[in-house]
Amino acid sequence: MGTRKHVYYITVSDVQHIAKETIGRSLDLAELAKVTDKILDNIQWYDVVEEAVLSEANKVSS
Repeated sequence: MGTRKHVYYITVSDVQHIAKETIGRSLDLAELAKVTDKILDNIQWYDVVEEAVLSEANKVSS
């Protein structure tokens, strides 16, 4: 597996889909920029990756 391959990503389309389901409309550019910043600030990706790595490493060593 290449080291530059994405493991997971969220697209603008994903964000807009959730906005439509949640508030009944798409976000404008200013709202989208603010939401994007909040997503980047709040995703605790390190903890999730660490937990998955430890879980799989423990399966191999058992």
